[in-house]
Amino acid sequence: MPDPFVRKTYLHAVPDPEWPVRFSTGKRTRALQLQNFLKTLSAAAAAKTPPETAQTALRLVVLTQGDWRRQLSAPYGWGLTRRTGEEVVLAAPASYQPRLVARFDAVRLRAGQAGITAPGGVGAFVDTLLGLEWAHALIASRQEGRPPRAWLREVAAAYLYQAALREMRDGQRLEYLRRWAEVGVAGAQPTLEEPEAFGYPRGKMPLDDLLWTQGNLWLRAAALGDLHGWALSASDVRDLAKETAKEAARAAFRVPLAG
Repeated sequence: MPDPFVRKTYLHAVPDPEWPVRFSTGKRTRALQLQNFLKTLSAAAAAKTPPETAQTALRLVVLTQGDWRRQLSAPYGWGLTRRTGEEVVLAAPASYQPRLVARFDAVRLRAGQAGITAPGGVGAFVDTLLGLEWAHALIASRQEGRPPRAWLREVAAAYLYQAALREMRDGQRLEYLRRWAEVGVAGAQPTLEEPEAFGYPRGKMPLDDLLWTQGNLWLRAAALGDLHGWALSASDVRDLAKETAKEAARAAFRVPLAG
């Protein structure tokens, strides 16, 4: 099958048995940095929970804004994962536009007024979220049948990313992401009523809705790991997340739990 990411534009390539990468002209350093990050996460995940099923091929694509627009319909600035033919592709932006960074100002201000300060710049935060896309890609590469609902995929990806960071003993990055999740929960003004309304790809959601749902789901994944351990399969995480959501809904309506 022809590669859809070589249509309309020329992309350079760096082969790799695990995470081969294609990238826009002038973005080799950025592509190799991201490739190394994904390979480090994959090594940590393999050490924690070796794959139980055959894995579809994975590939990283790093694109400038112009190349992105020629290839994808999703807004530029947020990574995304998609199946393309017989492989799973993680598409990452080569840079972040000032307009995207500025959109966070109101959320950060409101969170600060609530006593929760962002732990760093927006560009670094969005870059760190590429680890979430890594988890989405890894899970998708092993997924059989129809994909679960978007919010369940997000909880499973957040759990896997946190498990890998724990395996790497990267407590600093875990704390950094936890604080950004709290910024989203405290500072966003969502139009949605529940985190289960999360949509994917994340770049197509209104920013306040995205940061609020994403932050809540990240914290749910952390709570599941703390309660049930960090060696769960993606399907186990999704099952636990569904049951937790049901229990929360029952409690909200004051309906006693069966048993």
